[in-house]
Amino acid sequence: MSADVLSDDQAATGGDCVFQHGFVQMPGGVAVRLPADLAQLFVLRSLAATLAIRQDFDLDAVEDVKLAVDEMCSAVTIRAKPGELLICEFLARDGRVDVAVTTLSEVDEPISQDTFGWLVLTTLTDSVSSWTTPDPNGGYRIFAMLSVKRPGRHGVIGSPGGTV
Repeated sequence: MSADVLSDDQAATGGDCVFQHGFVQMPGGVAVRLPADLAQLFVLRSLAATLAIRQDFDLDAVEDVKLAVDEMCSAVTIRAKPGELLICEFLARDGRVDVAVTTLSEVDEPISQDTFGWLVLTTLTDSVSSWTTPDPNGGYRIFAMLSVKRPGRHGVIGSPGGTV
């Protein structure tokens, strides 16, 4: 498990993500743009759960993905400038769900690693990171990304090499 706040140089590329014009893009993924409002996060939780189910996550792991997405997106949303959009990208493949979220903020403050929320994120995910970059139009763009791999199924009847 890794949990990092990335520098601007590190934030330029990342795994299956492309960063263009200050936005995260996951080729082959799904993008959702909605008002940066906590009341709208149910849409992102629902999409995360659907993608985890499609990747054959068990029910407990699906709930973990929903909770992690909710925590990460909430932490980004509360830093948003009033009236801004929350842009969330999802990519599900190879037994993994990756999620990236961004919005425009007035403060140069990524998600703090000194909070209970960060502890939740690092516990529920295989990797999580957060960083900010100056926005050319003023303010700062805050980013956060997480990745969750489908838990192994050792010891489950019918799984490769396993019985109860």
